[in-house]
Amino acid sequence: HKEVAALFGLVSGDLSLIVRVISGVVAIVALAQLAMALRRRVGGGTGIGAPVNSSLAFDATITSLQVPLLAGRKVELMPAEDELAALSQALQGEQAFSLVKLTPAHLEVLKSHLPPQARGVSANAFVVGGEALLPSTVRDWREISPNTRIINEYGPTETVVGCCIYEVSDVNA
Repeated sequence: HKEVAALFGLVSGDLSLIVRVISGVVAIVALAQLAMALRRRVGGGTGIGAPVNSSLAFDATITSLQVPLLAGRKVELMPAEDELAALSQALQGEQAFSLVKLTPAHLEVLKSHLPPQARGVSANAFVVGGEALLPSTVRDWREISPNTRIINEYGPTETVVGCCIYEVSDVNA
């Protein structure tokens, strides 16, 4: 809190700057809380880290970057040309990722990139958000990779990326 007081001292007299500073501090605190909550929930300390399979400008990338780094794990940048094909290859590796952040549409497309005989992927958890997660998608991935946890995350981009987190344990939930 000393840092905030010091900032107030530097910007005294400019109310709009004070408001922007406070907003920035609140955003940083919210981001840190989100990343720490996901780390606890997802188990960011297990696995080798996370792939970054979306643009750095996409809000979902916050999960892929912050959670593994806070857990002391690595992030692996997927090539921008065909991120899902590269992710499919990475998910067939020997070591499991801690988490993979995807949208339900990504999960649907990713199925087509896996070999037909694929059973299981190298991911401890899929953190899914950005759109509705349908029971059919959950059923398909339970069949493809029964040991990969599916965590549904919701949060309006304008406030925080993820404010509601639910682990899907039952396909009918």
